Amino acid sequence: MVKILFYQQVNETLGLMSTLIVQVFGAVIPFLFIFFMWVIYFCMLGCILGANKSNADSFHIQASLGFFLTTYGNGIGNINNPSIAFLDDKNYDKSVLD
Repeated sequence: MVKILFYQQVNETLGLMSTLIVQVFGAVIPFLFIFFMWVIYFCMLGCILGANKSNADSFHIQASLGFFLTTYGNGIGNINNPSIAFLDDKNYDKSVLD
């Protein structure tokens, strides 16, 4: 990337632009690492608890990848209503909800 940005240093303003781009990528990478660690954590939590299963199944792919995409979407601001459709199953005790 630095080699590509070297050719932008034709004048001073493009040199400052390339410096800005490199500094932005340097600042964003640690944030993205922490963000994806949280996304993976909540994805595993959703898989274990079964919450938002209908949202994850709507992707028609492997369930864990569906949970990841649902959690990632919620993380970037696409807030879906939580689905608790798994409580409609006859095997669960619903006396707590009554």
